[in-house]
Amino acid sequence: MLTIVSVAILYHVLSIYYSTVGGFTVEIPEFVIINSTLDLFVSILVVFFIKIRFPSFFMNANSHFQNDYVSFFNKYRIVFLLVLIYTGYLASQSFQLILLGIPRHELLQEYGTGGISYMLISGFFKMLFPFVFFFNSNLYLKLIATIGLLFTIVLTASRSELMYVIGFYLILLIFSKSYKKVFWLLFLTILMIFIAILSTVFLQNRPITDGFGAFSDMLRTVFQYRAYSYYLAEYSIDASVGGEKVLFPFFGYIAEYFSRLLSPLSNPIDSDFVSYLHVLGHSEVTGRPFLANVLYPWWSWFYGAFGSFGIILKGLYCFILLAICVSGRFLFTFVIVLSFIIFGTAGAHPLLTLTHTFAVATCFIIDLAVFLNYKFSKGNCKL
Repeated sequence: MLTIVSVAILYHVLSIYYSTVGGFTVEIPEFVIINSTLDLFVSILVVFFIKIRFPSFFMNANSHFQNDYVSFFNKYRIVFLLVLIYTGYLASQSFQLILLGIPRHELLQEYGTGGISYMLISGFFKMLFPFVFFFNSNLYLKLIATIGLLFTIVLTASRSELMYVIGFYLILLIFSKSYKKVFWLLFLTILMIFIAILSTVFLQNRPITDGFGAFSDMLRTVFQYRAYSYYLAEYSIDASVGGEKVLFPFFGYIAEYFSRLLSPLSNPIDSDFVSYLHVLGHSEVTGRPFLANVLYPWWSWFYGAFGSFGIILKGLYCFILLAICVSGRFLFTFVIVLSFIIFGTAGAHPLLTLTHTFAVATCFIIDLAVFLNYKFSKGNCKL
């Protein structure tokens, strides 16, 4: 718990700090800094109260994963092996395009490698990888998770998948008091940075010097990237003002989808809104522009719709979400939701886009499948 809180605070402080150096031409508004700090404080309190209210969930997480999740994955190992093979097939298609010199943005847009299949597969392997290593599962699952993660990285030539993996493993520390797990987090971080460098060199068609130079400025790049969310907060606050957006802070893309079916929206939160690039300056190191999109922080939607009380309302809502996950012992969903809660101050709405929604849905589907498998296999559920 202490490690997670410390990293979250450090993340917040350094993201703000790195927004003041290195080429940003826009200052973060003072009210954004104040409210994002309040959001982080409330989020930490939510996690603290969840741990106090449901102590057995955290104490029994390891045995629950080993007895229920591992047995489920082993029971349907053929299904997951077929998923891995299909992921490899998609990755091979993407890799052939990469060898032809197709840049990453065209892989996503013109060649459709970021389609529905990718959304489902990516969410699964990004979550499975840290779980099987944190809870020390069998070699078969470790191989499936590792190869699957590598395939998803190749699929869209993206390094961002690796940041999610580190974040999920960090959240898993809430289930352990052993400092050995922190050591493994450091090892995992170094490994992910190494893989990120390789993806920079071989998958994103950048020079080797640029790729290995990324090792020295990786942390700076991460914090500068996350600083984008503090700038984008103003846009999401403005977009969420008015009654038509009152459900968006809670349900995101789902609420927006049904709202559009009922009536035209004056300010739709669509792909144009989410992907629009806001230029914040140019890097003094690389010369490349700072182009901010997607990272519209979760708290800002609540603030725009409900004012200052919105941050408190978000805290109550997050407590309810986590309590539901705990009651069903939904480990995957708990971890992905908690990652957005504790790191969401410098991140995006967990249901901002269809991709985000599919990532959460994938975790929920796996949890539900494990739950039903346990009920039926133990004879606790009748048709």
